[in-house]
Amino acid sequence: MAPGPRSGSCYNGRVSCAGYYGTFKAGSYAMVATWDNSGDAYECFGIATDRTIWHAWPGSGGWKPMPGNGHADDAYSIYQDSFRRIVMVAIPNAPRPLWCQDYTRSTGWTGKWYECP
Repeated sequence: MAPGPRSGSCYNGRVSCAGYYGTFKAGSYAMVATWDNSGDAYECFGIATDRTIWHAWPGSGGWKPMPGNGHADDAYSIYQDSFRRIVMVAIPNAPRPLWCQDYTRSTGWTGKWYECP
């Protein structure tokens, strides 16, 4: 799977998604994924100042840590096919710089980070 282009904006501080605010790592990207090509099904991803990975969506009640206790330096990309959604995060200059986590409709986010193919 080749990562898509980075989608999002570079932030230095507070980010709003679905009316919820979070504080993110300076110079990192926060991404907005529009799932199912619907303006109603969206989710935002960002990297907090302690390198933890967070997400928010309409009705989430605020920014939530991604399952799996992942750490990264930047939100990188998203991918979707008919079976799953994938979020990619980056750790520049690491031996394995791109890490992924899957979401399926039946299970939600898996909580398992793996090296992106």
